[in-house]
Amino acid sequence: MTTLLFKDCSYVVAYRRGTLEVLKGASIYVEDGRVAELGRVDHSADEVYDCRGLIAASGLVNAHTHAAMTLLRGYADDLPLRPWLEQKIWPLERRLTYDHCLKGSLLACVEMAATGTTCFMDMYFYPEATVEATVRVGLKAVVCFGMFDFKDPLMGYEQLNRAKEFIQRARGFEKVGVRPALGPHAPYTCSDELLMGAAELARKLKVPLHMHLAETYEEVEAFKREKGVSEVEYLDRLGVLGPWLVAAHCVWLSDREVELLVERGVKVVH
Repeated sequence: MTTLLFKDCSYVVAYRRGTLEVLKGASIYVEDGRVAELGRVDHSADEVYDCRGLIAASGLVNAHTHAAMTLLRGYADDLPLRPWLEQKIWPLERRLTYDHCLKGSLLACVEMAATGTTCFMDMYFYPEATVEATVRVGLKAVVCFGMFDFKDPLMGYEQLNRAKEFIQRARGFEKVGVRPALGPHAPYTCSDELLMGAAELARKLKVPLHMHLAETYEEVEAFKREKGVSEVEYLDRLGVLGPWLVAAHCVWLSDREVELLVERGVKVVH
């Protein structure tokens, strides 16, 4: 059993029994990666760190990432979202390999660990690479199998089958803090069949569903012109909205759409 002692922290910000506490002059004793004691700790440990003058707090959680895209940082970042995706990012992403995504995810995980983020939710290509990077760096994550079919139901069907296989493989990493999830990209890049199939699979396998939603004004207006209703209302008709859904961005919402997301128990992350 490996033990660590973070001794005499000036302050420890902790959640205990659902309550936020700020402890002065406290120590943290860790056994095999878990906090065993918090407060006055008298005994020693395998490794002891002098934390006088320091604040200890729970790690940050980044609830929406594309970790491997760290490699693309700064690439064509002066474009609006849709041209950026269609003209620059998607053509480049077609050339990405497992190794590219592993290296990008490793870089992202190291940067997160160095700056206080200990858990993240990710959606990208080669999710196995993100799982590998997360485990190697020692973070926790919810890793989505990213999907889009550009309204081609056959492609969507194939992706759902691959997603199911990924979830079965990734279950083995839950014991080290990495959980699988499903990630249909967005309402405008996924067919109805893919959206409904992903929601049904998420409910069946009891995994989260993660997607982009109402990210830009142009996106929501174009969707309304095509479908006659908003993205949120459309997803509700398809049975996609529910407590299993973690919706990223949700910038351009009406008051009624906000109410609908609340009624359905959707989690919103910006």
